[in-house]
Formats: sequence, C-alpha cells, structure tokens
Amino acid sequence: MKVLRAAGVRVRVTFAVTALFGIALVMGALLLVRAVEHTVMHSIEEQHAMHLRALRAQVERGVPLDALLAPPGSPNVTFEVRRPESDPSAPQVLYAIPPLRALPAHPALPPSPTPPTLPPGAADVDWSVTRLPTISPREGRLMLVAASPLDDIRQSVDALRRVLWAAIPALVAAIALGAWWVTGRALSPVRAMTQRVASIHGSTLHERLHVPASGDEIAELAQTMNSMLDRLEQAARRQREFVSDASHELRSPVASIRTQLEVALLHPDPSRWPAVARDVLEEDARLEKLVASLLLLARLDETTTVAQGEVDLDDLVLEHAARPWRLPVDVQRVQAVRLVGDRPQLACVVRNLIENAVRHGKTRVAIATSAGRRTIRLTVDDDGAGIPEAHRTRVFERFTRLEEGRSRDAGGAGLGLSMVQRIVELHGGSVHVECSPLGGARIAVAFPISVPATRTTHELHHHA
Repeated sequence: MKVLRAAGVRVRVTFAVTALFGIALVMGALLLVRAVEHTVMHSIEEQHAMHLRALRAQVERGVPLDALLAPPGSPNVTFEVRRPESDPSAPQVLYAIPPLRALPAHPALPPSPTPPTLPPGAADVDWSVTRLPTISPREGRLMLVAASPLDDIRQSVDALRRVLWAAIPALVAAIALGAWWVTGRALSPVRAMTQRVASIHGSTLHERLHVPASGDEIAELAQTMNSMLDRLEQAARRQREFVSDASHELRSPVASIRTQLEVALLHPDPSRWPAVARDVLEEDARLEKLVASLLLLARLDETTTVAQGEVDLDDLVLEHAARPWRLPVDVQRVQAVRLVGDRPQLACVVRNLIENAVRHGKTRVAIATSAGRRTIRLTVDDDGAGIPEAHRTRVFERFTRLEEGRSRDAGGAGLGLSMVQRIVELHGGSVHVECSPLGGARIAVAFPISVPATRTTHELHHHA
C-alpha cells in the first residue's frame, strides 16, 4: 500500500480498476460455469421425468417387462425396472432398456451382470439418475429408473472452464491498458493546469488558466484556481499599495524634520531654535504614532485569536471620553455592557473611534452603548460633513482619506478605522458607517454576546 500511495493518481486508478474488474471477471466466470452446469443437469432431469412418465404408462397398462419400449427421443438414456425394496448398493434389476446395450464404462463399475445395472452411487459422480415409482398389474410395486452418462457434459463444462481461464488474463490486461489510457486522457488537463500554475510567478499574476467548456470537475477546478489567482493578485496589489503608502507616510515627517533643520542651519538664529525644536518634536510624534500604527496593524494581520476576558465596554468609553478632546464628548446614552474580548484591543477601538469623530466633527461628538438579545452595539456620532454612501466601505481601507471634509490636513494617516475593523472582526463583530442624527457620520460597531452583557445601574455608577 505504501508503494501505491507513493505512486501517482494514474497508477492508483489503473490498479483499482484492474483489480475490481479482475475480481468481477473471476466471480462471473465461476457463476457462469455453475449456471451452465446447473441448467444442463436440470434439463436432463426434466427429460428423464418425461421419459419415465411414458414408460410408467406402458407398465400400468400391463405391458410385459420384456416388451417395454424405450420412449421416443431417448437414444442416450438407459432405463431399468427394479424392485422398490431393493438395496441401493445392490439393486434387483428386473429389466433394462436397451437390454443388449452395456452401460458406459465407469472406473468403479464391476463387470456388468445380465441385464446391466447402473453403478452404485453413480448419480453423484458420472451419471444423472432419476427414479419414478409405479404399480404393474403383473409385477406389483416397481421402481422405474432413468440414467444418462455425464461424461460429455463434464467435458463440455471443462472446456468452457479452460476457455474462460485463458480469456480472463487477456481481458484483465486489456482493461488495465484501457484504464491507463483513459486515466491519462482524463488527467491531461490537470497536468496542463499544474504546468501553467507552476509558470505563474509574482510578475505574471495577471495570467489565468484556460477553463474548458466541458462544465465538469476539471472546469470547476480551473475556475477555482483562477479565483485563487484573483485573490493572490489583489493581495499582491494591496501589499504593493500598502508599502507605497507606508513609505510615503513615513517619508513625509522625515522630510519635514530634515527641511526644518536645514533651514535653521542656513539661517542660524538662537531665538528660533525653541520653535524649531517644537516643530521637530511634533513631526517626531507623528512619525512615532505612524510607526506604532503600522506595527499594530502588522500584529493584527498575523493574529487569528484574541484574549478572552470580561471587559466592561462602558468603562472603556467613559475612560477615553473623559480625556481632553478638541470637542465635547456626550456619554449620556452609554449603558452598562460587558463583553468577552481583549481589553487593550477594545480600548484601541474606542480611542480610534473617538479620535476619528473629534477630527471630523464640528461642535460635538456623542457615544452610545447598548445590549440587544444577540449583539452589543457601540455607536460614535459626529456633526461633521458625513461620509457619502459610495465611500462608506472605502473608509476602512488602509491609508484611505476622503476629500469631503476628511483630508489629510485634518490629521491622521488613514489607519485608525482599518485597525478598528480588524479588531472588531477578530472579536467576531462587524462595523459599518451610517448617517448620524447629529448630521455627520455614525460609526456603528456590533459585537456578539457570549457572556452576560449588562450590569446593574448601581455597578455602572460605581465604576463611573
């Protein structure tokens, strides 16, 4: 079996088909020989019964035994008239038809007496023997016996058996060759696809496999592999864009720091150095934040599970809302909710949502938390320009900054909502953009409930 496992599909399929057909042919040959033998024996027994009924009619009419005639159509059948009480091993034969013809020779048959008798046990070996009881007006109870030699039949069956045993190996060899050819033809498209895929590399990801018009499993496999190549091409494109955007974002603060320092050196004025230092520190902080965001996104991309701990989401919201923001943050609709997840990651979600809303809001920001039957909902509203419906999916793409009131001048590198989406997905939730009742945008997050989702109002006030 190890050899077959190491062999190719073509070898395994050919071996399996050949083995199955070989077994089927052997079983079929055995059944055919047995069926032919049974049919011939049954036919002989029916002929014996018919002939014995004709002979019985003569006996019951009182025809003398020595005047009995063999029924028509029975040239190869020997008939005997016996005493029914006769010992089967030494039957008392009263008459035999034909009376002058000896029975065919049998190895266990002693020299035939007069009249001839059937050999003992002949019915089980080389004779087909049929018996029929009757009553003669002259002799009383009698047993009529009909016997036919089976030598010719057994020779015919043996000839059939020899022909079959000689034909089966040839048929098995033909089936093996046919299976090998058919399997090769069936696997040729797979082999072509394998060679085609092996020739596709990073610079030729736009190439695709030929999809046959057969509509079978091969066509489905080609379509599946083309879909995989589509995903790989998109992933490679996103990776290139990410690297390009990251390089651009990293280069901007570095270039700004370099420019400010070069200008300060060209125009040395000790009174300007504090302002230059503040500008450089601001760019350095921006650079540090961008690098931290990129590292966090990289770790989130490699993460498939999150720490499982009970987190009071309302505590996180109240904690971050209390920080000094550019706009007031309304937390009146924050309810006590508890979910299972990673607290630092959930804190990152709350912080980025508030930061995003404050950046694009005009006068205020509002946060709400609530628990439904199946989900925990977190919404952050602002009264800014809002997000057009056509761009509500794009805002979660990395380095995406919309023109409408969300330009780069408003701050941010376009990574905050990408991190929010990735963290929410790791927690089994979803995030999307809606229209806010405040007139701007609403970022709505839904987490699945897996533990008791609410706390009492007393607990909420205690934590607040």
